[in-house]
Amino acid sequence: MSSKVKNIDLYARDNLARRVLQKYALSPPVDVVLLASRYATLDIIPIPFDIDGISLNLKIPGRTPTVILNKNRPNTRQRFTLAHEIGHLVIPWHFGTIIDDIAIDRDSDDTLYWDLEGEANRFAAELLMPSEWVRSIRQEHDSPCDILEHIRIGADVSFDAALIRLNSVLPPGYLYGVLNEDGVVISAGRSVGTLAGRPERGTLLNFDTAFPASAKRWSMPLRGGICGWWYFPREMTLPAADETLSWRELLNEILTDLELDEEISKKIKQSVNAIVSYANSMMSNDLRVNKLAKTAEAIFSASMQRFDSYSKNDPIISEVAAHKLFPIYLALRAKQLALGRRTR
Repeated sequence: MSSKVKNIDLYARDNLARRVLQKYALSPPVDVVLLASRYATLDIIPIPFDIDGISLNLKIPGRTPTVILNKNRPNTRQRFTLAHEIGHLVIPWHFGTIIDDIAIDRDSDDTLYWDLEGEANRFAAELLMPSEWVRSIRQEHDSPCDILEHIRIGADVSFDAALIRLNSVLPPGYLYGVLNEDGVVISAGRSVGTLAGRPERGTLLNFDTAFPASAKRWSMPLRGGICGWWYFPREMTLPAADETLSWRELLNEILTDLELDEEISKKIKQSVNAIVSYANSMMSNDLRVNKLAKTAEAIFSASMQRFDSYSKNDPIISEVAAHKLFPIYLALRAKQLALGRRTR
């Protein structure tokens, strides 16, 4: 399926949820029990298996749909599951019998099944946490942590559901990581268009020192650990730099200071240039889509994000990025790329 068709499908599912909200004049917290009862027979019973819910007789002529909800799940999970089942009931191409486990981890390779589940999950997110409602909360608060709490409480959803939903509507530049009590990343993500790589699951992360190029950071306690956020602006202020300096000579000086042998120095120079070129390319695409001017400040920000990401896994790149001359090198390189010509 092409990306264009997928995007159309995404909008269609969101629109279906919005139409349901409009039809019944609903707003968070949505009464999903009452809503589900409008479309199907609803049974809320204990299910002795690892199943969240079951939808029966979907779109079968002469048969009334039935939704079975697992009473053993926590209340917020039941609410999301029921919104998910309403998605199966409403989305025209979902039919037959569907057994649901709304957990993200996949134990099955059935692509069609997971496509249907993804569609129902997206419908459920829009139904419980309408995108316009989430954006209105964001306009009132700067901290993602504050926004999360307002979504979680206002929509009566789990923290994880609110987290995923918020991340889906944030503009480029946001990263999040959920760390356990030992500082190990157990989940992470980034908003669409963010160039910095998200924290890697299973790795140890120091919230206070991670992503040094980020302009803002926020954290909140969560299940003995924390949920941390980092923000990278689209443009960053360039450090003062002597325009007569050569960025090539500055990079050579940085590598000389690190006392690398010639072969390693050559490879690192290639890596640095590749990282900057990639950041410039990705940033240029984003600016073109959003009809914004290409600036040295934007290239500088994109490059800093990428170096933050590469520094986590490459100790030599980390040393390069930490060198006192590196910001000046990157500023001069960004100015050259913004001019669109090869210089110095």
